Amino acid sequence: TITSTSPDVMGDNTTPVQFSTILRNEGLLNDVYNINLSISAPAGWIGEYTTVNGTFPFGTMDSVQVAAGDSTQISVSINPSSINGFGLTTLEYTSKNDPGTSGNIIFRNITDAGVELLVVDASNEGYGDLIFNSLESIYSGTFGIISRDAITAITDLTGFEIVAWSAGITTPVFTT
Repeated sequence: TITSTSPDVMGDNTTPVQFSTILRNEGLLNDVYNINLSISAPAGWIGEYTTVNGTFPFGTMDSVQVAAGDSTQISVSINPSSINGFGLTTLEYTSKNDPGTSGNIIFRNITDAGVELLVVDASNEGYGDLIFNSLESIYSGTFGIISRDAITAITDLTGFEIVAWSAGITTPVFTT
């Protein structure tokens, strides 16, 4: 399994964002996992991930050994490189012992300016993802999504034209 120990992040476009994960071998045998990192973000954003073996850029595969019942930490760094926007970064793993055993975790980060519409998923039920996915069909501007955990008491949302706060108990959607 893979779990994040970091929430989504909203920040300025000059500060690199750090995420941390734990990859746990819940099997009965020692295993080796292939690790890869990819991103969907504005052109020019750069990033890397760090394992016990070193630091690797997007698209470079590493393999980590994890004993049965043990875990390893994987750190991810994303640098918006002074470019505003929204990024979805995917960290994937695949077992070498059992190639059918694989998974991923997605990190979301958005700059605090330069994106027109912000979706805040405050439900923790994935309803914000439904709004976000619906926007792809009807909204021609720039948009992104983060979890409620990324918002603090001092977070400035004035850089967004629209904030869609998803906290309901029913399934929200936009339709055309």
